Amino acid sequence: MKMKESEGVSDYITRVQTVVNQLNQNGETLTDVRVVEKILRSLTDSFENVVCAIEESKDLTMLTVDELAGSLEAHEKCKKMKKEEILEQALQIKASIKDEKVISNRTILSPTKWCGREEESDSS
Repeated sequence: MKMKESEGVSDYITRVQTVVNQLNQNGETLTDVRVVEKILRSLTDSFENVVCAIEESKDLTMLTVDELAGSLEAHEKCKKMKKEEILEQALQIKASIKDEKVISNRTILSPTKWCGREEESDSS
């Protein structure tokens, strides 16, 4: 079982917990440590840095699935906010470039010919 690229952390952990509950009902007991390790090994590559940080900074034998879920969801939220900021900046840049092109096009045209008007001296 691996996390899908399009799947959120909470959805994936819910899926894992469902399988764990089914195994428990069939008589196979899994410890939190084993479930935590399975989750950490099966996340997408985008979580590689946070997985390393969790493994280095936390005692995995004491880490619960809920604590792990909280850490991973916080990381996912930060990634989402950063992505939204980048998208907003890109849209602002695109709008700025569009505005510059409009201004540039207006200055290229003769001010007397702008908006379909002809020079008054031509009509004499």
